Parts: sequence; C-alpha cells; structure tokens
Amino acid sequence: MSHQRISQLHLKDPDNFPEVQQVGRSKVIDWKKARPYFVAHAQKASARDRRRRMEPEDKSE
Repeated sequence: MSHQRISQLHLKDPDNFPEVQQVGRSKVIDWKKARPYFVAHAQKASARDRRRRMEPEDKSE
C-alpha cells in the first residue's frame, strides 16, 4: 500500500484508523495494528457489493 493511500485513509477516518508514524516524508503504519481495521473495512465492502461476498461452505458433507 502506498504512503499516499495511508495518508488518505488517515485523513478520511482519523477516529478509527490506526496510529500513523512519519518516516521522512512518508507516513507508515504497523501492519499488526492496522490489520483489524482493514479486515473490518473489507467486511463492510463485501456487504455493499454482492460480487465480493463469499458463499458459505457446505458443511453437510
């Protein structure tokens, strides 16, 4: 993910986006802290777009 996208997400969602650190002129995040944010973001996106939904696996076999 580019540092530009991290900056955009940080500005767009400052209350929920994980802590951002400045390295030179770039902004970086710790993936261990950011992963839950992106998982939740992906779940919201899949709820909006049927093409991203995963079909439940058939466990009866």
